[in-house]
Amino acid sequence: MHVILLGPPGAGKGTLAKMLTEKYGVPQISTGDILQAAVAQAEALTGMLRELGGPLPTVVSLEVDEDEVVRRLAGRRTCQACSEPFHVEFHLPRVEGMCDKCGGKLIQREDDKEETIRRRLQVYREQTEPLISYYQKQGLLKTVRGPGETGEVFARIASKLEGRAGQATTPQSH
Repeated sequence: MHVILLGPPGAGKGTLAKMLTEKYGVPQISTGDILQAAVAQAEALTGMLRELGGPLPTVVSLEVDEDEVVRRLAGRRTCQACSEPFHVEFHLPRVEGMCDKCGGKLIQREDDKEETIRRRLQVYREQTEPLISYYQKQGLLKTVRGPGETGEVFARIASKLEGRAGQATTPQSH
């Protein structure tokens, strides 16, 4: 089984990929900007898999509203001393502004500021649209709603991978 997860920054791809690895026993390879860079690479991967007679990838597009992504990312706080992660809505420290682990000061990283996030989302849209279109035309794309608890989103993905709750293919995001 080959699965490609696409979705905007903050969609939860890393967490969901780990869960897929645990459930299906498949290795995880983080492609980051590699797949975003060019449809030529996606075409090469699909062609290589076809030639080898291997299974073609199932491409899962995590669809998350831009405002939700901004809320998720802009709420992150990180300990300046030990890098322990927190969130202003989902994972509050016991004492505001202080790390539970080491007592260090919590900060908002520059790339978690709203203006930076919105720029990243624009770049994501520009770079990923051709990739989404490519996989959609290949019939390999499945769209999954990204909002909700991680377990709920994972269940939606598993349902698509296991052929339940609709087989329709749709555009994907990286």
